[in-house]
Amino acid sequence: MELNIGDKIRYQDVYGDSFKALIIDIWTNDDKEITGYFAVTNSGLYVHFKPDSLEWCRLEESVPVP
Repeated sequence: MELNIGDKIRYQDVYGDSFKALIIDIWTNDDKEITGYFAVTNSGLYVHFKPDSLEWCRLEESVPVP
């Protein structure tokens, strides 16, 4: 699934903590393939994850951004 800037997601870190987040940047390679997403969580944490990560899902509700 491809995400866009402004999409809202739920992110779970390696410790099992879950955060709501907002996509703020998308990283691509020279061939315009998406290599990563950068998001800010509702607690102010910035996270980077790869498109094939299974530890996120899209949300339809609003996510407050600090």
